[in-house]
Amino acid sequence: EAPAEAPADVPAVTTADVVVEDRDRSKALPHDPSVHAVPRRSHFGDEELIEDDTERKTFMQRMMDFGSSGVRYLPKSVDIANKRVNVVYCILEIIVLALTIWYFVRPEQYSASLTPDSQAIFCGSRCEPLPSMMDAMTDQAGSYCGGAVTYGSGAEMYGPFECLHRCGHANSSTASYCIHPSQLMRISGEEAFVPTSYRLSDMLPPNASSACDAGYTLQSAVCVKEQDYFVPAIEKLSVSFSHQFVVYPTYNSVSFQDRVSSSLKAHSGAYHSQGWDVGMLSVLFSRSGAELRRFQPGEGISLTIEEMLQAAYVEGADSISLDSAMDASSLPIRLTGLAVTIDIWTTSSNTCELHHTTETDPKEVTVEWSGPIACLSVHVDRRWAKEQEEQTMGTTGLRVVHMNGVHVKFRQMGSFYFFHEQNLLRNITVVLLWVQFPLLICYWFCMLVLGMLSSIYSAVLHQEVNVAEGLKGFSVRLLTYSSAFMNLRGKSLNMKSDGITKKCVAERLSKICDNLEVEDSVLEHVGHVIFHSLKSFKKDNAPNTDVVTCQEFCAACSTNEPVQLGTLVKIFDKDRKLGCLESFFLDKTLGEVRRAAEAEGDS
Repeated sequence: EAPAEAPADVPAVTTADVVVEDRDRSKALPHDPSVHAVPRRSHFGDEELIEDDTERKTFMQRMMDFGSSGVRYLPKSVDIANKRVNVVYCILEIIVLALTIWYFVRPEQYSASLTPDSQAIFCGSRCEPLPSMMDAMTDQAGSYCGGAVTYGSGAEMYGPFECLHRCGHANSSTASYCIHPSQLMRISGEEAFVPTSYRLSDMLPPNASSACDAGYTLQSAVCVKEQDYFVPAIEKLSVSFSHQFVVYPTYNSVSFQDRVSSSLKAHSGAYHSQGWDVGMLSVLFSRSGAELRRFQPGEGISLTIEEMLQAAYVEGADSISLDSAMDASSLPIRLTGLAVTIDIWTTSSNTCELHHTTETDPKEVTVEWSGPIACLSVHVDRRWAKEQEEQTMGTTGLRVVHMNGVHVKFRQMGSFYFFHEQNLLRNITVVLLWVQFPLLICYWFCMLVLGMLSSIYSAVLHQEVNVAEGLKGFSVRLLTYSSAFMNLRGKSLNMKSDGITKKCVAERLSKICDNLEVEDSVLEHVGHVIFHSLKSFKKDNAPNTDVVTCQEFCAACSTNEPVQLGTLVKIFDKDRKLGCLESFFLDKTLGEVRRAAEAEGDS
């Protein structure tokens, strides 16, 4: 319909009739109790620009106003009605969902792995064998003692061999050399050396006639006598040791508290451990990962050389003993010695890693225990293990004792797992990033590779913002809103106010619902709600009326506009002082309008 012309007795509405804000609030018209205007709660932060210029708000005041307004801005999404694009998106979502599930189901993702501070200690003089025990061991002389067996390695010859006994033993009375129980194992820190063979080199100067005594040979102007010995049944010697660990767990990682005052610790010789209800269990495993022996908490760990070699993994052989050949030279290990490494893996879980087994990768074994566990495994390196010491003979002689034997050392390893909150937060962050990948891929796919469809989708998704053009369009739409107002307005009952009355709203609603079965009471209630909704846009300093004014109507129509009516007025208000950043980034066209208005005001 064509807009109805205004009656002659009704003055035309000009921009001067639109009340934006009175500079002096004391001049506001008295309140009319006949009209109850509902204060408006805007959904746009630009409404703050309508505040009085003289009441400049600080940054904190603006932040408090923003927080108390209840306004929250949510991201905008655009649904593309294209089945093929949706199929691509669903496929990518399924892939990401599968990767997310795979990433999250691994329990180690939420744990912090800590390596314990471990220590192994050999039992020293307290664990020396008694003389009777040593005699019982050395009396078990094998075929390698007392015979005429010799061994050669290149130019070096060894043998024949005699058996060593304890000093004070009946068999040692006629021997030229003997050993004490303390010499069966030589301990240095976390390493021990068990001699299996000796070579004594006695060196004396020639006598007055430049000759050597009986049994000595002249070598480089020195009389030398060499004798080789085996320590009989040395593989029966027990090597006793204990081990312990301490670990500092990470708690409350979200609060950045790295360590707690109490640590977790356990000792193999203790019946209880700190941090668990039971003590530490020690388990010996074979080269194949089979359990061989358990040492309960509080029980000392004691292994003979023979037990170590039976459990040991040696490269290139299924088993090894002191009588086995070291290499192609056929020298027995009893003569050359070897290196033994005992791995101690401590953990709080039921799973241990064995690094020297018949398998290529570390083997995981399971031990049922409710406290800390120490898994023992043995590894053997077939190489010469030697030690040497010198002793004086009289005033001019020297005895050099060459010892070959079993060199034992420890390698401490382990892992303790604790729940780590930062890992959980990191995983949540990873998932939040991953779920964006299908959307980003589809976005760039739709923007770049679909030809003209990409142009259409880009125009929908990318909204161009031009402040000057937006203000022009908003100004034109304000004229349209005022034209609609002129079509809807009517006189109030007291003939004092000109605007949209309740009667106008009710008449227009009845026309809209003419073909609908709506009760009159419902229409009356809806009209009441619409009328008071429009009245909610009344400004605080505007006069109270019983009709909807043009300003209130235009403000209601521009609710979804990016620019509000008050914002438009404030932008062109020459009396408003611009901030530094606003002045720098102000649109060129708007800046020219403001400067022209200021120049006109100055003239």
